[in-house]
Amino acid sequence: MSLPPQLEKLIRKTPIEGLARKILRKAGFDIIRAPIPEVGILSNYDINLILDVGANIGQYAMRKRSLSYTGKIVSFEPISSVFAELTKNAASDPRWQTVNTGLGNYDGEAEINISQWSVFSSILNSLPVLEEYPESKYVSQEKIKVSKLDSIFSEYYQPGDRVFLKIDTQGYEKNVLEGAKSSLKYITGIQLELSFITELYEGELLLMEMVELLSKQGFTLVFLEPLNHNLISGKLLQGDGIFVRLN
Repeated sequence: MSLPPQLEKLIRKTPIEGLARKILRKAGFDIIRAPIPEVGILSNYDINLILDVGANIGQYAMRKRSLSYTGKIVSFEPISSVFAELTKNAASDPRWQTVNTGLGNYDGEAEINISQWSVFSSILNSLPVLEEYPESKYVSQEKIKVSKLDSIFSEYYQPGDRVFLKIDTQGYEKNVLEGAKSSLKYITGIQLELSFITELYEGELLLMEMVELLSKQGFTLVFLEPLNHNLISGKLLQGDGIFVRLN
């Protein structure tokens, strides 16, 4: 959570800045010195490598470039037709690499369910709640490559890199993290989609379960942004959560 500019300015000008920051971090918050929290997190933690898991056609990477992030980006996308579009979008950016694989908790292959709108595609089966979104309906399947992050991390990471891991895999986030047990110690921040009150995909973790899982790995939830809000039922279904190592 970012602080009001006046309060942040006061804290930075006082000799107790270190103490104030320590107290805020212990409570699960941080001082973000930027008007847009996601920009502040990347800059305050000196992120220079983003691992973009479940990249689709590169929307996340393109947004980061529009917000003046100039570091390295590696985008992972398993669906062949979507990957072709992703590669086109990244072609003119020498610091943006694309990789045609999905990430999970094993090295091998899987069948991915491809939805009418490809952003809803998942290795997992969708649950009835997603029927509220007709574009999420599965229309085909494709055999894809699956890799553990631990198996390929050294291909992209260089000692001293400050790594930010973004995961958007439609309920498969837990599996991606299970395949990154050795890599997590080199990762400074993580961003992923969180389901609040009900599973959208079979076997996915809900918000509090994911908070507990990442807390055990040394990460604290510092930013939460709503994504899907059903205005008819009043249910807030999903949000984007950002976790960082606060020490």
